[in-house]
Amino acid sequence: MKVNVKDNQEVVGVDEESLKYLWTQSEEEPLKESFIESFENGQNVTKNEVDGIWYLWVYAEDNLGNETITRGEGFNFDNTAPNVDIEYNTKLPAKSVLVTITSNEEIQGIEGWTFSEDKKVIAKEYDENIGETITIRDLAGNETEASIEINNIDKTGPDVKVEYSTKELTRDNVLVTLTSNEEIQEIEGWKLSEDKKVLTKEYSENTTETITVKDLVGNETQATIEINNIDKTGPNVNVGYSTKNPTRENVTVTITANEEIQAVQGWTLSSDKKTLTKEYTENTTETITIKDLAGNETQVNIEISNIDKNLPEITIGDINQDGKIDVTDLLKLKRHMVAGNRTEWILTGRALLLADMNENGTVDITDMLMLKRVIVENI
Repeated sequence: MKVNVKDNQEVVGVDEESLKYLWTQSEEEPLKESFIESFENGQNVTKNEVDGIWYLWVYAEDNLGNETITRGEGFNFDNTAPNVDIEYNTKLPAKSVLVTITSNEEIQGIEGWTFSEDKKVIAKEYDENIGETITIRDLAGNETEASIEINNIDKTGPDVKVEYSTKELTRDNVLVTLTSNEEIQEIEGWKLSEDKKVLTKEYSENTTETITVKDLVGNETQATIEINNIDKTGPNVNVGYSTKNPTRENVTVTITANEEIQAVQGWTLSSDKKTLTKEYTENTTETITIKDLAGNETQVNIEISNIDKNLPEITIGDINQDGKIDVTDLLKLKRHMVAGNRTEWILTGRALLLADMNENGTVDITDMLMLKRVIVENI
C-alpha cells in the first residue's frame, strides 16, 4: 500500500529536517520519541507485508520549533493470498462433475464460474475430463493457484463380450455370459458377479433378443443374444418296408427322419444322415432307438411277419393259382374291383397278393391293365 503524505503548511514554514513518520495499529497518539523514520515533504510512504488496519502518524516542526503530530485515516492492509479448499461432488465415474472452491475470505469472480452471495465460494460443472490451474484473487488482488484434476467423467458405454456355453446342437440349456470392461448395473433375470463385470443367464429354449447393458453412470451398450442350437424334441420318423406281402425274400426296412440322426449299429446311414436301412432275413419284432444329433430320442417299432422261406414259387397274375395266366384271372380281378357288396367276388389272402401286379400293396386299375397286357402277350 502506498500513501502520499504532504505537509499542509507553506514550505517556508516547515523544518524539512524534522519530518518523520510512524505506522501503528493503535489510534492512541504516539510519543515524539517513537518517530524514527524521516521523509521528505511530498514523498510517498509505503507499508508492506503486514496485514491489518494501520494508521500513519506524521511528526513535524515549523521554523519556530513548534511541534505537531497528526494521524491519517486507517489503512486496511492485505498482503496474504486467500486460502482455498477444492471439493468435487463425486470421485466415482460420472457424466459430469461439480467443482466447488471455497475461500477463507472474499474473492473476485472468475468467468465461467458461479459466484456465491458471500463472495467466498465459486462453483463450476465440468462435463469433460480435464487438468487445469485457475488463479483465485482476493479483493486486494493477492493470488492463489488452484489445481483442478478431473479424470472420472465417463460418457462411453461399456465394451461387452457375448459368450455361449456351447454353439453345438444340444438338448441341454445354454448358458450366456456377458463380460464387460467396467462395472455394470444389474439386469432383471440375469446374475451379476461380485466384481460387477459379468452377467450370466441360462436359456432353456432358442431365442433372439437384444439386452441393454448399462455401466454405473448409465451409459448404454446393446448386446444381441442369438440362440438357435437348443433341440429338445426327438426326431419325427417314418418306417417303410420293401414289402408287406408274404415273401420268400429278405425284407428291407427303411427309417426316414425329418432331421439328421445318429448312426445305429447294424443299420446303414445315408449320406444326408436322415435315412437308416437294414435288410432282415427273418421275421422279428424289435424296438430301435433313433437319436438326433442333439441326443433326443424316438422309439421305433419294427414288425416283420411276412417272411416265409418255405413258400412255393408263385407267379404274379395267376390269381386262381392254376399255373397259368389267362382271361379267367382277368375276370376274377375285374369282379374284385366291382364287387361292392358281393363278398364272394372279393379277393383275399394269396389271391389278393397275386392280383397286385405292380406289388405296391394296392389292387387297382393299374394292376388290371398290367394283367391284361400279360395275357395279350401270351396269346
